[in-house]
Amino acid sequence: HFLLMQLIYTVITRSANSSGLNLAIKSFEVAQSNNSSNPEIYYYLGEAYFKKKNYELAFQNYEQSK
Repeated sequence: HFLLMQLIYTVITRSANSSGLNLAIKSFEVAQSNNSSNPEIYYYLGEAYFKKKNYELAFQNYEQSK
């Protein structure tokens, strides 16, 4: 799972458009539904929302990653 998250995170950080970010968010949400206790998923989901400038959801996911 960790390698998959790293791959998706790479897509996020290199994505210049919102479609890449949307795909990453959907992927992390699926991962979250399968393993809601993994803090890394929440962290990377927070990163994706932050890049989309959705700061409220970014903050919520960062908080869940603690």
